[in-house]
Amino acid sequence: MTVGATALVVSLLAYSYAGHADVMQHVLTQGFFGLLPIALGLILWHRQPQKKTDKSYSDLAHKLSNIEGKSDIVINTIDDGVMAISRGGTIELINPSAQALIGWNQGDALGLSWQSVLKLATSDGKDVSEADNPIAQALQNNKPTHSDVLSLRTSSDKLRLVSIASSPVGQSGEGVIVIFRDITKEKAEEREQAEFISTASHEMRTPLTVVHGYLDMIEPESLPEYEPILHELRAQSRRMTRIVEDLLTLSRLEAQDELPQERVGVRPMLEALR
Repeated sequence: MTVGATALVVSLLAYSYAGHADVMQHVLTQGFFGLLPIALGLILWHRQPQKKTDKSYSDLAHKLSNIEGKSDIVINTIDDGVMAISRGGTIELINPSAQALIGWNQGDALGLSWQSVLKLATSDGKDVSEADNPIAQALQNNKPTHSDVLSLRTSSDKLRLVSIASSPVGQSGEGVIVIFRDITKEKAEEREQAEFISTASHEMRTPLTVVHGYLDMIEPESLPEYEPILHELRAQSRRMTRIVEDLLTLSRLEAQDELPQERVGVRPMLEALR
């Protein structure tokens, strides 16, 4: 940049302390008539940004306020319990659904240790160890956790089966967001469904065994005119027996909390499925 151009820029930057006449006189004395449009543009630019900035800031603040308001509405109206826990383990937020499920008021819960409010237990009512606690593990390892097999002990000492998920906030372990919901009724319905399938399968297996036994006693060769029908009856009887056995196996598997694991050959298994 030349000395004259530098003087022009300096004069424009000092425009807020001088009038139009001073700026134009400085431009003319420097002999930069070709830069006059630029000077005028810079003057107009210098006069307008404050209003634009104020308006942009106002718009941004309004948008952020709307987002915050909508987030509060969502958190306060969803059926799932939501709790924000700081890095130090204190409760920073608890929504109405969480208050209703746990039995703690917001004023009493905020600032307390999460362990004194959100008490988890195993299926037999024993306290969950830190190694098996999804919230403690999320705080310790800064990784998401999830569990569907634990119970929540309410303030009235009642146990409710819950589905609970913990998600860390930030990369440096600033805390966790805990979302949980009551699945007691859902699990009860699943058990009733499994019991129905098991009972129905047992009831169906008995008459199928009788039918299958009588069909095996009949020799199709002795009744040539009914031979195709007898073969079809035997095939369908065996098919129904396999279906009932599969239902019983499925019922037994669903009743187990943990399934046994074993190595199997993939190729023979695929061949059996053909």
